Amino acid sequence: MRSHKSVLVVVVLYLLGLTVNLTVAKAHSSVVEQSRLLAKRILRVHNNPNENDEERVIGAAVSSVASHLTTGALKVADFVKLRTWLYHQKSVDDMLDTLLLTGKMDDIIQNPNLKLLDNYVDMFNNKYPEQKISLVKTLAARHGDIDLAIKLSRAKEYSNTKDIATKLQTQQLEGWFNSKKTVEDVFSLLKIKEEGTRFVFSRKLETMDSYIRMFDVRNPQQKTDKYKVLCDGFGGEDKFAIVISQAMKRPLTALEAVKYHYVMFNRWFAKDYDPMTVLIKVFKYSEDDVAKALPEEKLVKDTYKLLYNREMGIFDHAVVTGHRR
Repeated sequence: MRSHKSVLVVVVLYLLGLTVNLTVAKAHSSVVEQSRLLAKRILRVHNNPNENDEERVIGAAVSSVASHLTTGALKVADFVKLRTWLYHQKSVDDMLDTLLLTGKMDDIIQNPNLKLLDNYVDMFNNKYPEQKISLVKTLAARHGDIDLAIKLSRAKEYSNTKDIATKLQTQQLEGWFNSKKTVEDVFSLLKIKEEGTRFVFSRKLETMDSYIRMFDVRNPQQKTDKYKVLCDGFGGEDKFAIVISQAMKRPLTALEAVKYHYVMFNRWFAKDYDPMTVLIKVFKYSEDDVAKALPEEKLVKDTYKLLYNREMGIFDHAVVTGHRR
């Protein structure tokens, strides 16, 4: 058994010697340290009086060595790749193709090579600060801001892609901020209006919310009114009220729509709008023309009336006298 262990020590040290010879200079100290730790582990095995335990620990040691060598070799290989690309000043476009980071954004985000490319971009920008390159801009140019934003928002929810997705989303938002985009600009850029009632659970809205948080932190004097952004984005409060009313009728969107529904009604109540005033102030009818209101507009008014009457303590069908302004 002792001769067996001696052979193992020799084999392991030989393998470590090969690894050291194959690594680049910057990886040398790391591999040597691994060999020292391994030698200590083997010596502990050598002094163990229990032969069965020795064999089990030896087997575990060999597996551990193989794992360390594989991981170390991969890290060294990646390091060599990065240095080679940096030497040749490879563009992000070239590297996306070289690393097969093509196809759907979902697949690209899940590909480990994306993190490798991100490391290359960081190295390049540190070495050449006057000619910085951008991974997120290149991805946006290839896939579009919308698709990129949606996929990054989703990828943030998974542990294996959260870090890289969060980093790239932050860079995308910073790019918009640095190009002087307002929250309204981002609403239009993401085409949230085109989602219709589905906007309430759209990944686009999550991206806009993230931009609002960044925008408000960097512009504390310009606190964003999200409700106003949505109203303006949908073409006015009257249009937005109808979208929310329609969303409330659909099972798939009702749960998310209800929060906008109450924000809208609470604002009207705070402004002392009675149901008829909603037709005048929101839907822009004169007092003589309220009867001409469209069915979807009357539905908004009638739904608001339920809240208004409850808050005012009105429990019968009496005509409400408005406090119009």
